[in-house]
Amino acid sequence: MRKFSKAIILILCVVLLSIMMSLALTSYATEEETSKDFFAYTISDEKVTITGLKENYPSNIVIPSIIDNKPVVAIGENSFKQTTITSIVIPDSILTIGDYAFNSCKSLVTVSLSKNLNSIGTSAFTACVALTTITLPETLTSIGENAFKLCVALPNINIPASLTNISPYAFEACRGLTEVTIANGVESIDYLAFNGCITLETINLPSSITEIKESSFLSCDIETINAPSNSYAKTWFEENDYTNMNMTPEPSPTSTTSPSPKNDNMLLFVIIGLIAVAIIVVVLLYMKNMKNKKNKSVSD
Repeated sequence: MRKFSKAIILILCVVLLSIMMSLALTSYATEEETSKDFFAYTISDEKVTITGLKENYPSNIVIPSIIDNKPVVAIGENSFKQTTITSIVIPDSILTIGDYAFNSCKSLVTVSLSKNLNSIGTSAFTACVALTTITLPETLTSIGENAFKLCVALPNINIPASLTNISPYAFEACRGLTEVTIANGVESIDYLAFNGCITLETINLPSSITEIKESSFLSCDIETINAPSNSYAKTWFEENDYTNMNMTPEPSPTSTTSPSPKNDNMLLFVIIGLIAVAIIVVVLLYMKNMKNKKNKSVSD
Protein backbone atom coordinates (compact mmCIF):
# COMPACT_ATOMS: atom_id res chain seq x y z
CA MET A 1 0.00 0.00 0.00
CA ARG A 2 2.86 2.35 0.88
CA LYS A 3 4.54 1.77 -2.47
CA PHE A 4 1.25 2.29 -4.25
CA SER A 5 0.64 5.64 -2.49
CA LYS A 6 4.14 6.81 -3.30
CA ALA A 7 3.63 5.88 -6.95
CA ILE A 8 0.37 7.86 -7.10
CA ILE A 9 2.02 10.88 -5.51
CA LEU A 10 4.96 10.67 -7.92
CA ILE A 11 2.66 10.39 -10.95
CA LEU A 12 0.53 13.31 -9.80
CA CYS A 13 3.61 15.44 -9.22
CA VAL A 14 4.89 14.71 -12.72
CA VAL A 15 1.48 15.51 -14.24
CA LEU A 16 1.23 18.69 -12.18
CA LEU A 17 4.68 19.81 -13.23
CA SER A 18 3.89 19.13 -16.90
CA ILE A 19 0.65 21.13 -16.69
CA MET A 20 2.40 24.05 -15.01
CA MET A 21 5.18 24.08 -17.58
CA SER A 22 2.66 23.92 -20.44
CA LEU A 23 0.64 26.74 -18.88
CA ALA A 24 3.72 28.87 -18.47
CA LEU A 25 4.75 28.34 -22.07
CA THR A 26 1.25 29.07 -23.36
CA SER A 27 0.78 32.18 -21.26
CA TYR A 28 4.13 33.80 -21.68
CA ALA A 29 5.63 32.54 -24.90
CA THR A 30 5.83 35.23 -27.56
CA GLU A 31 7.06 35.16 -31.09
CA GLU A 32 10.74 35.93 -31.24
CA GLU A 33 11.45 39.41 -32.55
CA THR A 34 13.54 39.71 -35.68
CA SER A 35 16.92 41.25 -34.92
CA LYS A 36 17.11 44.97 -35.56
CA ASP A 37 20.19 44.22 -37.65
CA PHE A 38 17.92 43.05 -40.49
CA PHE A 39 16.13 46.41 -40.69
CA ALA A 40 17.01 49.75 -42.16
CA TYR A 41 15.42 52.51 -40.11
CA THR A 42 15.47 56.18 -39.29
CA ILE A 43 15.04 57.98 -35.99
CA SER A 44 13.22 61.30 -35.71
CA ASP A 45 11.87 62.98 -32.59
CA GLU A 46 12.93 59.94 -30.57
CA LYS A 47 10.72 57.66 -32.72
CA VAL A 48 11.71 54.92 -35.15
CA THR A 49 10.44 54.41 -38.70
CA ILE A 50 11.25 51.16 -40.51
CA THR A 51 12.50 52.03 -44.02
CA GLY A 52 13.57 48.66 -45.42
CA LEU A 53 15.15 45.25 -45.04
CA LYS A 54 18.82 44.41 -45.33
CA GLU A 55 20.26 41.40 -47.15
CA ASN A 56 19.69 37.83 -45.96
CA TYR A 57 16.54 38.75 -44.05
CA PRO A 58 14.36 35.87 -42.73
CA SER A 59 11.08 34.97 -44.42
CA ASN A 60 9.09 35.34 -41.20
CA ILE A 61 9.38 38.84 -39.79
CA VAL A 62 8.44 40.04 -36.31
CA ILE A 63 9.10 43.77 -36.08
CA PRO A 64 10.41 44.82 -32.66
CA SER A 65 8.40 47.47 -30.84
CA ILE A 66 11.56 49.14 -29.56
CA ILE A 67 14.83 49.79 -31.37
CA ASP A 68 17.73 51.62 -29.73
CA ASN A 69 15.48 52.26 -26.71
CA LYS A 70 13.01 54.18 -28.89
CA PRO A 71 9.48 53.15 -29.95
CA VAL A 72 8.92 51.89 -33.48
CA VAL A 73 5.90 53.89 -34.67
CA ALA A 74 5.81 53.62 -38.47
CA ILE A 75 6.57 51.51 -41.52
CA GLY A 76 7.81 53.83 -44.24
CA GLU A 77 7.07 53.93 -47.97
CA ASN A 78 8.32 50.98 -50.04
CA SER A 79 9.87 49.40 -46.92
CA PHE A 80 9.09 45.77 -47.80
CA LYS A 81 8.12 46.23 -51.45
CA GLN A 82 8.75 43.16 -53.63
CA THR A 83 10.50 41.27 -50.83
CA THR A 84 10.05 37.51 -50.40
CA ILE A 85 8.76 37.55 -46.82
CA THR A 86 6.00 35.03 -46.04
CA SER A 87 4.63 36.45 -42.79
CA ILE A 88 4.93 39.60 -40.72
CA VAL A 89 3.88 40.58 -37.20
CA ILE A 90 3.51 44.33 -36.76
CA PRO A 91 3.71 45.45 -33.11
CA ASP A 92 1.04 47.55 -31.43
CA SER A 93 3.46 50.49 -31.23
CA ILE A 94 3.11 51.08 -34.98
CA LEU A 95 0.51 53.67 -35.99
CA THR A 96 1.03 54.05 -39.74
CA ILE A 97 1.94 51.94 -42.77
CA GLY A 98 3.27 53.99 -45.67
CA ASP A 99 2.49 53.93 -49.39
CA TYR A 100 3.62 50.77 -51.25
CA ALA A 101 5.02 49.36 -48.01
CA PHE A 102 4.25 45.73 -48.91
CA ASN A 103 3.44 46.20 -52.58
CA SER A 104 4.00 43.06 -54.68
CA CYS A 105 5.14 40.87 -51.80
CA LYS A 106 4.03 37.82 -53.73
CA SER A 107 4.98 35.28 -51.04
CA LEU A 108 3.30 37.09 -48.16
CA VAL A 109 0.60 34.82 -46.66
CA THR A 110 -0.21 36.22 -43.21
CA VAL A 111 -0.13 39.71 -41.74
CA SER A 112 -0.74 40.54 -38.09
CA LEU A 113 -1.49 44.25 -37.90
CA SER A 114 -0.94 46.58 -34.98
CA LYS A 115 -4.03 46.89 -32.78
CA ASN A 116 -3.36 50.64 -32.66
CA LEU A 117 -2.91 51.17 -36.39
CA ASN A 118 -4.43 54.40 -37.74
CA SER A 119 -3.66 54.38 -41.45
CA ILE A 120 -2.65 52.14 -44.35
CA GLY A 121 -1.13 53.95 -47.31
CA THR A 122 -1.83 53.91 -51.04
CA SER A 123 -1.14 50.52 -52.67
CA ALA A 124 0.33 49.29 -49.40
CA PHE A 125 -0.63 45.65 -50.03
CA THR A 126 -1.35 45.74 -53.77
CA ALA A 127 -0.63 42.45 -55.57
CA CYS A 128 0.09 40.47 -52.42
CA VAL A 129 -1.30 37.53 -54.35
CA ALA A 130 -0.75 34.90 -51.63
CA LEU A 131 -2.25 36.91 -48.76
CA THR A 132 -4.98 34.92 -47.01
CA THR A 133 -5.11 36.34 -43.48
CA ILE A 134 -5.43 39.94 -42.33
CA THR A 135 -7.66 41.63 -39.73
CA LEU A 136 -8.23 45.36 -39.89
CA PRO A 137 -8.08 46.83 -36.35
CA GLU A 138 -10.83 48.89 -34.76
CA THR A 139 -8.50 51.91 -34.63
CA LEU A 140 -8.06 52.16 -38.41
CA THR A 141 -9.30 55.48 -39.80
CA SER A 142 -7.98 55.47 -43.37
CA ILE A 143 -6.77 53.19 -46.13
CA GLY A 144 -5.32 54.57 -49.34
CA GLU A 145 -6.40 53.90 -52.91
CA ASN A 146 -5.55 50.41 -54.19
CA ALA A 147 -4.57 49.38 -50.67
CA PHE A 148 -5.52 45.71 -51.18
CA LYS A 149 -5.97 45.64 -54.95
CA LEU A 150 -5.20 42.26 -56.54
CA CYS A 151 -5.03 40.39 -53.24
CA VAL A 152 -6.53 37.48 -55.13
CA ALA A 153 -6.26 34.87 -52.33
CA LEU A 154 -7.99 36.93 -49.64
CA PRO A 155 -11.29 35.09 -48.85
CA ASN A 156 -13.08 37.68 -46.69
CA ILE A 157 -12.66 41.09 -45.14
CA ASN A 158 -14.29 42.89 -42.21
CA ILE A 159 -14.35 46.69 -42.41
CA PRO A 160 -14.27 48.27 -38.91
CA ALA A 161 -16.58 51.10 -37.86
CA SER A 162 -13.61 53.43 -37.43
CA LEU A 163 -13.01 53.43 -41.19
CA THR A 164 -15.70 55.89 -42.30
CA ASN A 165 -14.76 55.77 -45.99
CA ILE A 166 -13.70 52.81 -48.15
CA SER A 167 -11.36 54.40 -50.65
CA PRO A 168 -11.37 54.03 -54.46
CA TYR A 169 -10.05 50.70 -55.78
CA ALA A 170 -9.35 49.59 -52.19
CA PHE A 171 -10.25 45.94 -52.90
CA GLU A 172 -10.40 46.00 -56.66
CA ALA A 173 -9.83 42.67 -58.43
CA CYS A 174 -9.71 40.66 -55.21
CA ARG A 175 -10.94 37.69 -57.22
CA GLY A 176 -10.99 35.26 -54.28
CA LEU A 177 -13.09 37.50 -52.04
CA THR A 178 -16.37 35.76 -51.14
CA GLU A 179 -17.72 37.79 -48.21
CA VAL A 180 -17.49 41.41 -47.07
CA THR A 181 -18.82 42.66 -43.74
CA ILE A 182 -19.00 46.42 -43.20
CA ALA A 183 -19.49 47.64 -39.63
CA ASN A 184 -22.08 50.20 -38.58
CA GLY A 185 -20.14 53.45 -38.64
CA VAL A 186 -18.77 53.25 -42.17
CA GLU A 187 -20.42 56.04 -44.20
CA SER A 188 -19.28 55.75 -47.81
CA ILE A 189 -17.97 53.32 -50.42
CA ASP A 190 -15.92 55.03 -53.10
CA TYR A 191 -15.49 54.47 -56.83
CA LEU A 192 -14.63 50.93 -57.92
CA ALA A 193 -13.84 49.91 -54.33
CA PHE A 194 -14.84 46.29 -55.01
CA ASN A 195 -14.71 46.30 -58.79
CA GLY A 196 -13.81 42.93 -60.26
CA CYS A 197 -14.43 40.89 -57.11
CA ILE A 198 -15.99 38.26 -59.33
CA THR A 199 -16.52 35.60 -56.63
CA LEU A 200 -18.09 37.93 -54.07
CA GLU A 201 -21.14 36.03 -52.80
CA THR A 202 -22.26 37.89 -49.67
CA ILE A 203 -22.07 41.47 -48.52
CA ASN A 204 -23.30 42.73 -45.15
CA LEU A 205 -24.10 46.45 -45.09
CA PRO A 206 -25.01 48.77 -42.19
CA SER A 207 -27.55 51.55 -41.83
CA SER A 208 -24.72 54.10 -41.46
CA ILE A 209 -23.91 53.99 -45.19
CA THR A 210 -25.00 57.29 -46.81
CA GLU A 211 -23.10 57.11 -50.09
CA ILE A 212 -22.11 54.40 -52.55
CA LYS A 213 -20.25 55.72 -55.58
CA GLU A 214 -20.81 54.60 -59.14
CA SER A 215 -19.30 51.24 -60.12
CA SER A 216 -18.32 50.38 -56.55
CA PHE A 217 -19.41 46.80 -57.20
CA LEU A 218 -18.84 46.58 -60.94
CA SER A 219 -18.44 42.98 -62.19
CA CYS A 220 -19.63 41.57 -58.86
CA ASP A 221 -22.28 38.87 -59.15
CA ILE A 222 -23.37 39.08 -55.51
CA GLU A 223 -25.71 36.32 -54.35
CA THR A 224 -26.77 37.69 -50.95
CA ILE A 225 -26.98 41.33 -49.90
CA ASN A 226 -27.84 41.86 -46.24
CA ALA A 227 -29.00 45.43 -45.60
CA PRO A 228 -31.33 46.97 -43.01
CA SER A 229 -34.81 47.84 -44.24
CA ASN A 230 -35.29 51.52 -45.16
CA SER A 231 -31.52 52.01 -45.38
CA TYR A 232 -29.62 53.91 -48.07
CA ALA A 233 -27.72 50.74 -48.93
CA LYS A 234 -30.95 48.82 -49.56
CA THR A 235 -32.28 51.56 -51.83
CA TRP A 236 -29.01 51.86 -53.73
CA PHE A 237 -28.79 48.15 -54.50
CA GLU A 238 -32.45 48.05 -55.53
CA GLU A 239 -31.98 51.00 -57.87
CA ASN A 240 -28.92 49.34 -59.36
CA ASP A 241 -30.81 46.13 -60.12
CA TYR A 242 -29.32 43.88 -57.48
CA THR A 243 -32.24 41.57 -56.84
CA ASN A 244 -30.94 39.19 -54.19
CA MET A 245 -31.79 41.44 -51.29
CA ASN A 246 -32.09 40.14 -47.73
CA MET A 247 -33.55 42.66 -45.30
CA THR A 248 -32.11 42.52 -41.80
CA PRO A 249 -33.52 44.19 -38.69
CA GLU A 250 -31.63 46.77 -36.70
CA PRO A 251 -28.97 46.77 -35.44
CA SER A 252 -27.27 46.35 -38.77
CA PRO A 253 -24.37 43.95 -39.29
CA THR A 254 -21.08 44.74 -37.64
CA SER A 255 -17.67 43.40 -38.41
CA THR A 256 -16.61 40.07 -36.99
CA THR A 257 -14.20 40.52 -34.13
CA SER A 258 -11.60 38.23 -32.76
CA PRO A 259 -12.46 36.07 -29.72
CA SER A 260 -12.79 38.05 -26.52
CA PRO A 261 -9.81 38.02 -24.19
CA LYS A 262 -12.31 37.03 -21.48
CA ASN A 263 -12.58 33.60 -23.08
CA ASP A 264 -8.83 33.15 -22.84
CA ASN A 265 -8.93 34.30 -19.22
CA MET A 266 -11.72 31.82 -18.45
CA LEU A 267 -9.64 28.99 -19.90
CA LEU A 268 -6.70 30.15 -17.80
CA PHE A 269 -8.85 30.15 -14.65
CA VAL A 270 -10.09 26.63 -15.42
CA ILE A 271 -6.53 25.36 -15.85
CA ILE A 272 -5.41 27.08 -12.64
CA GLY A 273 -8.41 25.52 -10.86
CA LEU A 274 -7.44 22.05 -12.09
CA ILE A 275 -3.89 22.63 -10.91
CA ALA A 276 -5.18 23.69 -7.49
CA VAL A 277 -7.32 20.53 -7.26
CA ALA A 278 -4.33 18.41 -8.25
CA ILE A 279 -2.21 20.06 -5.55
CA ILE A 280 -4.91 19.44 -2.93
CA VAL A 281 -5.16 15.79 -3.96
CA VAL A 282 -1.39 15.38 -3.72
CA VAL A 283 -1.31 17.01 -0.28
CA LEU A 284 -4.21 14.87 1.01
CA LEU A 285 -2.59 11.69 -0.27
CA TYR A 286 0.69 12.69 1.31
CA MET A 287 -1.02 13.44 4.64
CA LYS A 288 -2.88 10.13 4.48
CA ASN A 289 0.34 8.31 3.77
CA MET A 290 2.08 10.03 6.69
CA LYS A 291 -0.86 9.19 8.97
CA ASN A 292 -0.71 5.53 7.94
CA LYS A 293 3.01 5.50 8.68
CA LYS A 294 2.40 7.03 12.08
CA ASN A 295 -0.38 4.57 12.95
CA LYS A 296 1.78 1.65 11.86
CA SER A 297 4.64 3.02 13.91
CA VAL A 298 2.41 3.25 16.99
CA SER A 299 1.01 -0.24 16.47
CA ASP A 300 4.52 -1.64 16.15
